[in-house]
Amino acid sequence: MGDAIGERAAADAYLQQVESALAAYGREVRAAAPQVRRYAVVQFADARQLRIFAPNSLFRVSLDLMGLEQADLGAGNRWGSRLIALPELAQLPEDTCLIIVGPFPRMTEVELSRSYLWQRIGFGARRCLRKVPAVWLFGGPESVALFGRYVHEAMVGDGK
Repeated sequence: MGDAIGERAAADAYLQQVESALAAYGREVRAAAPQVRRYAVVQFADARQLRIFAPNSLFRVSLDLMGLEQADLGAGNRWGSRLIALPELAQLPEDTCLIIVGPFPRMTEVELSRSYLWQRIGFGARRCLRKVPAVWLFGGPESVALFGRYVHEAMVGDGK
């Protein structure tokens, strides 16, 4: 795109800035949460079904640039996600932090809190769980940077 508008140097500088910021965020996240080895990124449809983001998602790019490992449950569709049922989250390793990308309706959150299965899986109780605001799933470098910033704020900030 930088070539298209005659600003290749500015585009390259911006991309370098994004990569540097994400690398710094990743170092701080690893220091703040050394017990977490993997991050699974999900978005709930309701209390029984959710999307888990796969290796071909935009979120993977952000996690890679942060030096964080993504936990996933296999290949995704062409949009980088896979629809799963709630019980499939139990397959994620214990050292996985579940990152819920908004929107996360309050009704879904309440239904999950009452779910015996959710309680047994343990995210939010004995396993790491963080919520981040919505991010444009099909964006470019700005979306990659924004997701990284949100993960950093969730993990290093107040932890919610």
